[in-house]
Amino acid sequence: MRGIYHGTTLIYYHHFTSNFTDYPTETTDYFSHLSSYYSIGRFIILQAVTRQIVEPMLGFITKVTALRVSGTLADDSPVSSAAFAAPQRLAEVVTQVNDLLDTHLPTCVEKMSLYLTGSATREIIFNPIRSNIAEAHSQIATLLEREYQPEDLKRVPLCSPAVLSDMMSKMSSKF
Repeated sequence: MRGIYHGTTLIYYHHFTSNFTDYPTETTDYFSHLSSYYSIGRFIILQAVTRQIVEPMLGFITKVTALRVSGTLADDSPVSSAAFAAPQRLAEVVTQVNDLLDTHLPTCVEKMSLYLTGSATREIIFNPIRSNIAEAHSQIATLLEREYQPEDLKRVPLCSPAVLSDMMSKMSSKF
C-alpha cells in the first residue's frame, strides 16, 4: 500500500506546485487530466496488489534470470543446483504465494467492493491483477518443467491453470 500513497503524493505534489498556466482551459482538457489521473491511480493499485501477492514468485524468477544471465552457472547444470533455487525453497515460495492468494486477495476484493461502486470498474481493475497472477504462475510452471526433476514437481504445490482460473472466477463473482 505504500506505493499507492507515494503515487498519490506525487499527483498532489504536481497539482499544488504547477503553474496556473498548466491548468486546462476547456472542459475537454479537464476530462483528459482527470482521465490521466485515473489511469495513474489504476496503475498504482494494480502494481501494489500484484506485488503484494506474487512478489515472492517474481523475486525468485528474477534471481533465476540473473543467475542465468551472469554466466556463473554452467549451461548444462540445472538452476535447482543453486542454493536459493533448491526444490524445497521453491516449494516455500509457492506455498507463501498460495497463502497470500487465500488470505490477501479476498481482502483486496472486499476493499475494492467498498471503494469502487461499479462492478464494471472493479472488473477493469481486477482483470489485469488476474492476468499478472496467472502470468507469474505460468513462469514458475515453465521453470519447473525446464529446470527441475519430475519428482521435484510433486513437491511444489503450484496451482494448476484450471484451479487458478476457478479461484479467480470465484473472486470476481464477489463483485
